[in-house]
Amino acid sequence: MSSSSSKRRKSKKGSTSTAMSQKDCMKFMAKQFAKVLPDIVSKIQIDSPHGSVDSKADKPKPTFQFKQFMACKPLEFTGKNGATAMMNWFDAIELTFLQSGCPDELRTLNATGVFREKALEWWTTERNKRGNEVAHAMPWDDLKQLMKDHFCPPHELQKLENEFWNLTQKGSDMDGLITRFKQLSVLCPGQVETVPKTIAKFVRCVAPSLTNHLASANPQTIERCFSYSHRT
Repeated sequence: MSSSSSKRRKSKKGSTSTAMSQKDCMKFMAKQFAKVLPDIVSKIQIDSPHGSVDSKADKPKPTFQFKQFMACKPLEFTGKNGATAMMNWFDAIELTFLQSGCPDELRTLNATGVFREKALEWWTTERNKRGNEVAHAMPWDDLKQLMKDHFCPPHELQKLENEFWNLTQKGSDMDGLITRFKQLSVLCPGQVETVPKTIAKFVRCVAPSLTNHLASANPQTIERCFSYSHRT
């Protein structure tokens, strides 16, 4: 009897010991989990595309609206006054893109919103031919090329080719020369097909007193060439 009672006491003691051990283990695990939980949450927030565990709570990004573009008072384009007027409009409207924060994919849509008269008539025809969605999704550079093809007739392009061929600096007006050089480079790309050819042509355009200076500076890009010209 005593032997049997002794075994029961040992068994009960062992059970109690095991239960206590499990309880302590659970407490330990709970403490450890509490320590690492903040790190886990932070990791999820960082990895989440929206930086939040609950993406539904995130506010949608604001979209660019035409009124933001118009708030910068963009220059209208009528399609009149030839290629020079068009190039001046390109320069002005691209500055408006920067000022308004217009996304690249919305440049054509917003720029054509300020077409008037002949330009608007032409663009209406293009939209009808291509469809509104396709026309407005056209990349900005593609639209510029389309405009050059339409608003620069062959006889005017020939006049511009001649002007570019004979372009020279007027007095000390370096800014005027650089602006016109850039415009004609776009309209008459055949005269500036490579970087060395572009640099050599610009060197021939500057005043004779600057020619040797630019040649000795040996600029490797046309922008560096423009920069050197302003330093003299």
